[in-house]
Amino acid sequence: MSPAGVVRPDPEDNTDLYGKSIDVRDVVMKGTVPPPAVVEPFMEALRRRK
Repeated sequence: MSPAGVVRPDPEDNTDLYGKSIDVRDVVMKGTVPPPAVVEPFMEALRRRK
């Protein structure tokens, strides 16, 4: 059996990244919170992998 992992949001880190308290569901599931500019290089790398 392979090991499993769990991904959990970190409210403090999210506040640091987004500059305000956000609901992770708005980012991941709804897409109503846009990614901050600092992650654009990462987002671009993901787009190139399609």
